[in-house]
Amino acid sequence: MKTFSKRNTISLIIMMIIALFSSSITAFGQENNNNHNPEQPNLKDLDDGKEQDTTPNRLIKPMASGAPDIAYNMLSLDYGTRTIQYEIIFNTNGVLMENPYLEANTDVDVVSDYTSIVVTDLNTSTVIDSTDFDIQHFLHDTGFRLILKDNYESTASTIRVTFKATYGHQKVKAEDGFLKSFAYIFDDANDKGIYAKQETYLNTHTLNNGFKHGFYHYGREEITWTANINYNRLKAHDDTFYFTDLLELNQVFVPELLIINRFSVSANGEVIVGTQLSPSDFNVALKTTTEGNILEIIINNPEGDGLQIIFTTSIQGDDSHEIYKNKFKFAVGKDGFEYTSLPATVEIDNGRVHIIKTDELGNPMEGVEFGFFSYPHGYGNNDIGVYLVTDADGKVSTQRLKYGRYYLYESMPSPGYNVADNFMEGAIINVTADDTVEMQTYRISNVPTKTWIYKQNENEKYLDWALFKLELLTEDGYMLISDDLELIEGSILITHLDEGTYRLTEIEATQGYLLNTEPLVFELSRNEDNYLEVNNFIFTNYRGSVQLLKMDEDKLKLEGVMFDLYDDKDVLIKSGLLTNLDGKIVVDDLAPGTYYFKETKTLKGLVLNKAPITFTIKASANGKPEAVMLEVVNDKVVLTPDPTDEQTPTVVDIANPTPTDGKVKGAVKVPTAVEQTKGGQTPKTAISDNTNVFMFVIILSAMYITSIQLKKRFKKI
Repeated sequence: MKTFSKRNTISLIIMMIIALFSSSITAFGQENNNNHNPEQPNLKDLDDGKEQDTTPNRLIKPMASGAPDIAYNMLSLDYGTRTIQYEIIFNTNGVLMENPYLEANTDVDVVSDYTSIVVTDLNTSTVIDSTDFDIQHFLHDTGFRLILKDNYESTASTIRVTFKATYGHQKVKAEDGFLKSFAYIFDDANDKGIYAKQETYLNTHTLNNGFKHGFYHYGREEITWTANINYNRLKAHDDTFYFTDLLELNQVFVPELLIINRFSVSANGEVIVGTQLSPSDFNVALKTTTEGNILEIIINNPEGDGLQIIFTTSIQGDDSHEIYKNKFKFAVGKDGFEYTSLPATVEIDNGRVHIIKTDELGNPMEGVEFGFFSYPHGYGNNDIGVYLVTDADGKVSTQRLKYGRYYLYESMPSPGYNVADNFMEGAIINVTADDTVEMQTYRISNVPTKTWIYKQNENEKYLDWALFKLELLTEDGYMLISDDLELIEGSILITHLDEGTYRLTEIEATQGYLLNTEPLVFELSRNEDNYLEVNNFIFTNYRGSVQLLKMDEDKLKLEGVMFDLYDDKDVLIKSGLLTNLDGKIVVDDLAPGTYYFKETKTLKGLVLNKAPITFTIKASANGKPEAVMLEVVNDKVVLTPDPTDEQTPTVVDIANPTPTDGKVKGAVKVPTAVEQTKGGQTPKTAISDNTNVFMFVIILSAMYITSIQLKKRFKKI
C-alpha cells in the first residue's frame, strides 16, 4: 500500500505541472488573438467597402487555436454574362463556434445575387436549410452578412458558402485590373473577426468597356482600325452611343469602307461578331481641328449590344511616320458614362522597292502586275500581300513596305509574253531600311512567246523560201496580223503571239512547188502556270505528178512501151520511161508547168507515135494535188507498113474524154483524112493497100475459072 501511494503521489504531481503549463499557453494565445491586427480592416469599415490589405487570395491561419480559419475563392468568371461565382469556406480546423456569422464584401459595382447563396455543411455534406441562417444586405448590394442560428448557433462544422455577383452595371473600377473582395468570420470568442481576401482579375476590355487595334496594309498604304465599344453591353438611357476618334498625322478617312457590326462576348471574353448595322442606324461626321480630323459617329443601339466599328484611313503624301497611335472615346448615352480606350498603335516600316519593266528590246511595258508576298509563308491572315501595276514608263514603286524577305513575282504576263524564268516561281528579295534607290531597284525584262513554223515537202525535206500571212480568229471573224511573214531556210519564228486560234496561209510558194492554198490552223494556250510553251507547226508543200496509161484499140494495156518526158522548152526531164504491167507510167516531183511525153519505142505490130503528148501541172492546189491522168490508145498494124509511113495514135485525157474544141487536153490531136490531104497529098493508108490485094485475088480467081472452062471445051472436040 505504501508503494502504491507513493506512485500515485508522483503521478498526481506530474499531471498538475502539465495542466498548469497548458493553461499558460492558452491564455497567451487568446490574448494575442484579441489584439487588433493593424493590417486587418476594422468592422466599422465593412459597410463602406473600404479595403485595408492588398494581400493576394489566401487561407488565413487562425490567430489562436480557438479561432476558425477562412478562405475566399473565385470559382468562375463569365465575361458573356458578366458573372463571378465566389466560394467562402471557414472553420476547416473544427473550432467550436458560438453564434458565428460571416460578412462577405464585394468590390464597387459588383452586385451580389442573394438568391444564388447556398450554405453547405461539409461535415455532413448537406445543404443547410434557410431557417438555420439569416441574410442581411449591405449598402448598394456589395455584399451581405450571413448569421448562423438555431441548429448552427453553436457548431464545429466546416461551412461552405457559394454565391454569384455581377459586375459592369455602370463603370467598372478595378485597381490594377483586380476586383478585390473580403470575407470575415466572427463568433463570441472572436469579436474582431478572422478575414480572407480574394482578387478577381478582369481583362482590359472590361475595364475600358472596349478596345481598339489597327493593321497597316503595305502597298495600299491604308490602316484598318477596329474599335470594339460597349464590351460590357450597357444600355443607354436614350438608346444612343456617341463615338469619336482623332485621326492624327496624315491619315484621311475613307467613308466607303466604314462597317459597323453588333457583337456579343463569349464566356472566356472573346468577341463574337454578329449582324451588320444598316447605314440608317448611324450618322457619320468628320470635323477638322488643329489637332487633326475627328471622326464622329452617332449610333442608335437600344438593345445595348457590343458595337464593332471598322473604318479605314489612307496615308496621304510622302511624309513617312513609323508609328500611328489612335484612341477612341465613346459615351453611353448623351452625358452618360464616357470611356476612353487604350491607344492602338500601328508601327510602319518604310521599306522601298522600285521596279522597271521592259520588253526584250528595252522598251517600257505598261500595265504589268507584280505581287509581293511575305516569305516563306505566302499570303495569310498576318502576312503581307501587295499588288502593283507598272505605269506608262514601265515603272512602279512602293514605300512604307515592311522590312523583311518577300516573294516578288509577275502575277499576270503581258499579252504575247511569258514571265521571266527567275520570276515565274517568285524571286526572293530582301527589303531593308537602306533608302538607296539603286539597292532596291529591280530591272525585269519579259520574254516574248515563240511559235516556230517549219516548211517541208512530202519527203520531210525542209524548203528554203516562202511568204505567208497570219490571221487571228475573233468574234467578227479572222483579223489580219501580218501579210509579210517570210520563211527562210526552212523555218520562220513568230513571236509575241498570245492565246488564241490562228490561221497561216501561203501567199508565195517555194520555187518549184505548188502554192498550197490549204491554210494551217493552229491554237495556242497557256498551261496551269500561265506559261505559253514554245510551239512547233509544220506546213507542207507539194509537187505535181502525172500518170500515163498505154492501151491498144481493144483497150488492152500495153507493157514495155518507152517514152521520154520533156518540158515546154524541149528540155529532157526523164528518159527511158517504160509502161509497167498495167500499161502505166507514173512520174512524180514535177514543178508547176507544161510538159509532154514522146514515144521512143513501141511494141511489135504497133505504129511508133512520134507526136508529143502534152499535159500541165497547175501552179496551186488545196493541200496535196491529184495526179494528171492521161490515156494513149494506138491502132494495130494489119500489114507491114511502109517504113516511111507514120501512124498517129488516138490519145485521150481521162480528165476530158470528149473535148468541145476538137482537141484532146494534155495530148496531141490525131489528124483527119481531110487535114492530111492538105497540100495536094493523099496519105498512104493501110486500107488502100488491102484493096489492091483484094483485086489481085479476084483477077487470079477469074483466070482460074476461065482455064477450067477452056479445058472442058477442048475435050468435047
